[in-house]
Amino acid sequence: MENAKDFKRIGKIVSTHGLKGEVRVHVVTNQVERRFLKGKEIYIKAKDGNFIKTKIAKFIEDPGKDPRLILDGFDSIDKIEIYNKCELYAPKLQDDDLIYLSDLVGMEVLNLQGEKIGVVSETRILINRPYIIVNNQYIQFLMHVYIDKIIDESRQLILTDLGMEIIKDADN
Repeated sequence: MENAKDFKRIGKIVSTHGLKGEVRVHVVTNQVERRFLKGKEIYIKAKDGNFIKTKIAKFIEDPGKDPRLILDGFDSIDKIEIYNKCELYAPKLQDDDLIYLSDLVGMEVLNLQGEKIGVVSETRILINRPYIIVNNQYIQFLMHVYIDKIIDESRQLILTDLGMEIIKDADN
């Protein structure tokens, strides 16, 4: 992998499926139809931190379940099972610097001092305004007002002091 900033996390292998190298994937991208096309280049981030380059051989939607994926060069369970629970990355697309509300779910939330406050449990749009929900508290998604910055690579969201006041007020 050339430079980590040129890549975007797109999913995670959650389990093997059958004996022919198929895996179930938890998808973390809004662009499934662009990311998981046959022949698309992706990378498996191995447990040792190295990136293994491969291509998508087949993507199978499975209603109500995580989709299944077959990767080039991984035609048996023996070849793929060592990558179970490993994350998948793909080269960034032109619009990948955009952050969608759904991308925020699961992000660790920190204060300006770097202390963990909680995790974004869900997002909602109420009266045409986006909100993140942290520790059962609704925080309006306004950059530089309630949210200082988002660090996509480490999946962290930093609240401003004003954002922290919402959390503290709820605790009282």
